[in-house]
Amino acid sequence: MTLTAQVYILMLNCNLYKMHLNINKKKSLIVTICALSILSIIVVSIALEKHNTNKEKQRITAFEKEKAKKLESIVAENKKLSEDAAKKEQAEHQKVQNLIDSGSLTTAQVRNNCSRLKNREAIVILGGSCSYKIRAVGSAKMAVVFVSDKSGMDYGQDIAQYTAGQSSKESLVYINEFLKREAARRNNPTLNIEFNFFGPFQQVSDITGDNADLSNTQEIIDALQNTSLQNKVPEADYDMVHYVYLQKQKFRSFAMPSSHRAFTNAQFADTTGVFIHETLHLLGASDKYNNGDCQTRGQGNPFDPNGSEKDLLDIMCWAYGSMDHLNINIITGREIGWQN
Repeated sequence: MTLTAQVYILMLNCNLYKMHLNINKKKSLIVTICALSILSIIVVSIALEKHNTNKEKQRITAFEKEKAKKLESIVAENKKLSEDAAKKEQAEHQKVQNLIDSGSLTTAQVRNNCSRLKNREAIVILGGSCSYKIRAVGSAKMAVVFVSDKSGMDYGQDIAQYTAGQSSKESLVYINEFLKREAARRNNPTLNIEFNFFGPFQQVSDITGDNADLSNTQEIIDALQNTSLQNKVPEADYDMVHYVYLQKQKFRSFAMPSSHRAFTNAQFADTTGVFIHETLHLLGASDKYNNGDCQTRGQGNPFDPNGSEKDLLDIMCWAYGSMDHLNINIITGREIGWQN
């Protein structure tokens, strides 16, 4: 029953009571009693309504807390699944790199004209042979060879994205902007990569399965490099050759520094980060996740993990995500030839 109805009924009862007793002289007393009764009902009703409101608020608050707790649990579970998947990805990548470093995987050696290298600041000739290493200073030439599968799929849109100007963070050329930005933070001269793009060419030999078990990595090397050479890409004219495979879900990206070759699978939304990561291997950078301390040593300044660079993560530790949150830390900088 509403408050208005309660008041109305009480007033009616009071009037009937007056008529029945016919006590005119006690009218004032009756009015006072009725008024006090009405006031009491109002106060009790208000208190009851407030109590019910508070109870409802408590119920809603408890529900919201329970919902937030469940959501937090789901987020934590998803984060753990993502972290576990990333660790597995990184561990498999390291296994490939270990095989490359041990010499178990090889690629055809392409003879280079040593005379073209001697006056290049980025090139350090090793011994009297034509072997050399590249530092992240001066300039260097890179051939990017796009290779597709045999399906004849049109990858024009992907290639347009990957070959856009270096201001685009979706472009492979963005590596120059990234190196420039990171070198400036260290007050260091940097490397400018001169790009030439080739393809896309359809692969000339099959790649079976994927290399999660490391069983077909040599097959990948042969398929991509032979495709490039059969299409007469002048690899000997370049300091580095980077093969970009446009087909999805075929292999894990890797690099072969001794041969100045890198193999990037464009299966991720963050292909640019992976491309830069693998290119930095060719400049002497090592993976930072192989020792399991990504969250400390991999940060912007590994010697001051709580400093101003604590929200940055070294690209050799994590190649995915926004380029704004990836950097080249002090250790990686020294590996690629930066002095500061």
